[in-house]
Amino acid sequence: MNRFDWDEENSKVITTMDWVGGIVLILYIGFAIFRNWILSHWVQETYLAEIGLSVTAGTLLGRLFGTVKMAKDVFLSWIK
Repeated sequence: MNRFDWDEENSKVITTMDWVGGIVLILYIGFAIFRNWILSHWVQETYLAEIGLSVTAGTLLGRLFGTVKMAKDVFLSWIK
């Protein structure tokens, strides 16, 4: 979803979000806003907070692992 590149002139890492990342971000924001309305049809309200936290934790872990991998790729290409 994010692309990391090394800018030789400025000695900085540049990141850009592709269109898939934008769509996922929009869907996640929509889900976060309408989570109670969407999930209350199938799940009791007492479990909605747990489901929301689980989805958020999974999303954050996925982003963390992806960012670490991309940063490692940039670093390895920089030292070659």
